[in-house]
Amino acid sequence: MKLTFPKITQPIDLVDYAPEMVQDDGKPALVYVWVNPPAALMNAHAALRARAQVAMKKVKDAEASQDEAATLAVVRELADVGTALFDVFAQLWSARSDEATHWTAEEVKELANNVENPALYSWITSRTIAAINEYRGGIRKN
Repeated sequence: MKLTFPKITQPIDLVDYAPEMVQDDGKPALVYVWVNPPAALMNAHAALRARAQVAMKKVKDAEASQDEAATLAVVRELADVGTALFDVFAQLWSARSDEATHWTAEEVKELANNVENPALYSWITSRTIAAINEYRGGIRKN
């Protein structure tokens, strides 16, 4: 018997972040998360997070030594990691069949750089990973 595994998505309600996060029509603003992504995508996410942690340590070391060239190299590394993470989250937020709910990497980048809600990107990416981990752990919110 051949099994087909559909992409399973769950909504993250942005009202949980801030009660004002509703659409123009009054409906809650939702981001749909692919909670059963392939292990390769989650491994890529983990590797990128590890690279970011190493780079952040290097930033502190470079700043302490006042080495501008080293600081610039680390800043480039962090930018590369950020760009790759934008792509990962675009994939995780674009699994529904409704293309109107899909995200591009550029839209994820805009969210990450949003000056009106600077904490939203961190909040929603944390909630995304938590939803995936809960699903994988058998704690489904269906």
